Amino acid sequence: FFQYSLKWDAIDVVLPWRYFVGESLQNGFLPLWNPYQQLGYPIYADLQYPFWYPEQIITGFFFGYSNYTLHVLFILYLSFAGYGMYLLTRFFTKENKSAIIAGIAYLLSGFFVSHTQSFTLIIAAVWVPYVIYFYLKLITKYRLTDLLKLSVFSFLILSGGYPAITMILAYLILLFFIFRLL
Repeated sequence: FFQYSLKWDAIDVVLPWRYFVGESLQNGFLPLWNPYQQLGYPIYADLQYPFWYPEQIITGFFFGYSNYTLHVLFILYLSFAGYGMYLLTRFFTKENKSAIIAGIAYLLSGFFVSHTQSFTLIIAAVWVPYVIYFYLKLITKYRLTDLLKLSVFSFLILSGGYPAITMILAYLILLFFIFRLL
C-alpha cells in the first residue's frame, strides 16, 4: 500500500501547488504566499517546489495545470533525459548505436520509473547529463557557447531540480575540475 500511495504524490502534492501558481499567474499576480497549506507559507521557500523554474512559469501562465499537463511534461522530460544521455555518450564514443542504447536505457531506468511522483527528482535527473556534457566540452574546447549552455542547464537544475542531486552533481563537477588541474 505504501508504494502504491507514493505514486499519487504527483496528483495530491505536485498538481495542487502547480495549479495554484498557474491560476495566480493567469489572473495577473505573482503568488509569493500560499494560503492553502500549513496555515500559509512562502511557496518559493519550499525546496520541493520549483517556483522560479522557467517551465513552471511558462506553463502556468499560458496553459495552466491538469493531470494531462503533468503527463505531457513527464513524457517531454523523459525525451530530454534520453537525448541528454545520448549527447553525453556521444562525447565518449562515436558509435551512434551505443549512444542511442544508452539514451533509451537512461530514460527507461529504474530511477525515472520509481520517481514518477516527484517532479523535482525527475527534473534534476533530466538536466544532469546536459550539465556534465557541456562542462566536459567546456574544459576540452574552451568555447563561449559551451559556457553559455552550461550556464543555462545549471540554472535549470538549480531552479527546478532536487537540491540533493544538485549538490552531488556539484561534487562531481568539482572532482572533474580537480582531475583536470592535476
